[in-house]
Amino acid sequence: MYEALLREDAKLQDRGATMAQIYLGAMAVRSQTDNPEYLVQAAHSLRELMEKTPRFLGIAPVASEGLTVRVREVVSAWGQVDTATGGDGDLHARLLAKFHERMVLFSSWFLERDTPKKEQAGQMLGKMDQRKERLPKAIEKHRIGEWRDYEGYFLGVCHHTRPAVAEEFDAHLAGLEEFVLGYLKPRTFEDRAVLRQQAGGSIHD
Repeated sequence: MYEALLREDAKLQDRGATMAQIYLGAMAVRSQTDNPEYLVQAAHSLRELMEKTPRFLGIAPVASEGLTVRVREVVSAWGQVDTATGGDGDLHARLLAKFHERMVLFSSWFLERDTPKKEQAGQMLGKMDQRKERLPKAIEKHRIGEWRDYEGYFLGVCHHTRPAVAEEFDAHLAGLEEFVLGYLKPRTFEDRAVLRQQAGGSIHD
């Protein structure tokens, strides 16, 4: 995958793309098995690679929003409900209704906030795609989900919220490499012709 990313970096020199360098750094750390944090540090580099790729491709970053502030509002509303428990029934009911309202607003905000990340991933995959034929929309949706699953895994490992297990790490790494190469280095029409010949001509254009 290093060579494919190096070619992509060469196309994006004006944006200071360093995708190949980040990937190579991740692989170097992955091999340092005497380092007790080798998987965590490799995951950090891979997560950085996935996070920075949209910017290298010229896609606008998703605006950072105040998750902490929003969560505090919900926690504060629940704290008022909890404090009023066992006291004035009308007050408790009003505070519970207020908490419910806060939760509805938070849920709506979170779902809206999540959409741009999906849109950004979709734009990124579109720019990476070297195929002449675009995938159907339904398949594209699954591919975006797959990209975000890889991103979520490496984010979890580098933040120590997921166990760092070599076999699981390598399975996700192999999946990510295959995923990226599928876009940057897709099978040629010659490859497809061989496959169709092997299938006895049962696959038609």
